[in-house]
Amino acid sequence: MGQDGFTALIQGAKMEFVLGSMDPEMIAIAAAVEAAGHSWVSAVAPGKDGVGPVVYANQYVATSPQPSPDQIWVECAPVRGKAELRVLSARIVDHHEVGDPGHGRPNSEAFVASSLGQVLAMLGVEPTTEQVCIGASDHAPVAFLAGECGVRCEEAVAYHARKMGVTSESMAVAVKLIQSHAGAWNSNLCGVSDLRAVTMTPAESKAVYAASVLPGVLPVLNWGQQGIVAGKGRHVGIIGETAGRTDIRAILESIGATGIYGSPGRPWGGYIPI
Repeated sequence: MGQDGFTALIQGAKMEFVLGSMDPEMIAIAAAVEAAGHSWVSAVAPGKDGVGPVVYANQYVATSPQPSPDQIWVECAPVRGKAELRVLSARIVDHHEVGDPGHGRPNSEAFVASSLGQVLAMLGVEPTTEQVCIGASDHAPVAFLAGECGVRCEEAVAYHARKMGVTSESMAVAVKLIQSHAGAWNSNLCGVSDLRAVTMTPAESKAVYAASVLPGVLPVLNWGQQGIVAGKGRHVGIIGETAGRTDIRAILESIGATGIYGSPGRPWGGYIPI
């Protein structure tokens, strides 16, 4: 569908959105689409529990719906990929890959680059402050909390605290806990000198996790309070700013962790056999 055809959709016809994994941003997108009088369906694909709505792991290999030119695919794609959508001239809303409409835009444009920002622009809807927070924090979470995405730092931190279910005051305490916890330095963690091994209560762990994406927060290894998973062991996690670091997996391996997951700039974790 060319741009003229898309404009015609906005001006009168109903739009049909195909939505990816239902994270907080996608839930907000679904609500905005419904409020504007348009329709949406979840992309569907086979998963570990059978065929159903997509999750992060399979949202770009959807087997349903059948793609067509009048659809708008949001953070998902059919099995043959976004290339098939482009051949059909279906609309793509995304920001994760080169070629996506929101990819590569600066932090100052985080909201308009986000999928929620793109959808609201299509709908001709002015965003609320909450919607700006949802979209900007999804596109550039650390920059958002640093106040670089059009939302003041204090507002950004308050939004993030609400999202994580903790108070702003708890967030402030958590930052101090991360930075100055009484736990001893652990010299066995690949010689890393800026990683503390600590054991936290469940309440501390929740607040620390919420605060861990704040800029400048040193990473900590949280022992023991994340629970025991049958067949895997004790769940441990590294929380804090890990973007740009290449040693995190090695740190987890050095303490005997298995089932390691994570990526730069995201939480890392694994399981200690017991």
